[in-house]
Amino acid sequence: MLHLTRVARSTFLALLLLPTPSTAEDGGPHVTSCEAIVPMVAGWETQPPEWPDVELTAEVVSLEVQDPIAVTTLCPNTKTRVVCLEYNNSALKPGDRVDVSGLVSGTFENGVVLDPCGTTKVEADGKP
Repeated sequence: MLHLTRVARSTFLALLLLPTPSTAEDGGPHVTSCEAIVPMVAGWETQPPEWPDVELTAEVVSLEVQDPIAVTTLCPNTKTRVVCLEYNNSALKPGDRVDVSGLVSGTFENGVVLDPCGTTKVEADGKP
């Protein structure tokens, strides 16, 4: 029983430390682009938002399915890479344009990780 109590306490403590949801100044998520996301997130190092949610439209570079998770890499025409960790979205393929929504959970050289994240394929007429 002691072990379960210790696990429950450590899990509860982690939940207490999670940021509370907030929105961008205009009342919604931070809308960005492949070119702007890295500098935007770098600026958050000194004053991060409480809930770093972002939205952008991007092109799929690759999709690696590790059931039930899909690792979708985005932004082929820039130095920046955005990695989206989402539930299996095997309908996507390289070259597809997608609307992306997710929480910034980490960074790497010239890139950002969104987890959780979701993508919706944008059809040729611009509609999801």
